[in-house]
Amino acid sequence: MAKALNDCATIESGIMCTIHAYTGDQMILHMSEGTVEANGKTYSCTKLPEYMQNILNQGGLIASLNKEEK
Repeated sequence: MAKALNDCATIESGIMCTIHAYTGDQMILHMSEGTVEANGKTYSCTKLPEYMQNILNQGGLIASLNKEEK
């Protein structure tokens, strides 16, 4: 994903992280609401910016870029 973003618009700086869950745990992400549900608990997180939500709704970065070209 970072390569695709960098090819489109050069990334000057950024932070990457990974999140690990115990085997069998299921997480439900509500990106537009800024919540994560796991093991019966709800956690707050940063809401996904509207422009990124729009990219996901269009089927991902490549699909979004292809629609802009038309």
